[in-house]
Amino acid sequence: LLNHQPDVAFAVAEKLLDGPIDLLDARSTERLLTYCVLRSPARFSGQLARMLEGPGDVGKRGGHIWAVADFRGGIVEPVPINVADLSSGARLGAAEVLAENLADSIELLVELFDDTEPDVRAAAARSMRSLDEVAPDAVDPLIDRFIHSSAFVLCMDDLIHGLGELGTRLPASALEACERAVDASGPELGDIRMARAAMGGDLITIVLRLYRQGDPQTRARCLDIIDRLTELNVHGIADALSEER
Repeated sequence: LLNHQPDVAFAVAEKLLDGPIDLLDARSTERLLTYCVLRSPARFSGQLARMLEGPGDVGKRGGHIWAVADFRGGIVEPVPINVADLSSGARLGAAEVLAENLADSIELLVELFDDTEPDVRAAAARSMRSLDEVAPDAVDPLIDRFIHSSAFVLCMDDLIHGLGELGTRLPASALEACERAVDASGPELGDIRMARAAMGGDLITIVLRLYRQGDPQTRARCLDIIDRLTELNVHGIADALSEER
């Protein structure tokens, strides 16, 4: 109906959305309001603002819509312009959507890397698994922001996985990322009972690639990391070194 009789469709949508707040906690409602906000942002800004302040998953769904609207230039008062002004639930929803579109959302995501809520930081950090989508000249600054953010210690696995998936020459910042990851993880890297041990394989691959492509100073730092991984008895390090020789 939006395609053929938009005014009628908007009027129907307004009636549908004018109900108990729990009504907004549905994928169908989220989809409807997204289309309405994108096509008539001023008319539906009130409904979006209400959703953003909603409890639990309602606020999170509002955050999904906010992220799409922000990208499309559809934010109109009383909807907050800045992601930091959203409720914690809405920030979580926004982070989930932004993380799926890393190349277009870097500026907002780096802000969320230091969010006060751990689940928001974790959602934003998922974006680091998509480093291959980022322009080469933007990768190093992005990684640098991440490794110096509050999200790094909790979510370093996402960055290390993303670096491991890069098919191009590894960025210079990858070396510091590995050093910090090893220092922050410590014995957990060598303990197969710990979830962080799964990161060991990617670390080994990345460090060996850095060693091959690096200058003497880079190689020396890589050897220091390899020594640490060996001391921690990270799974696969002995076999990887044997193959390298």
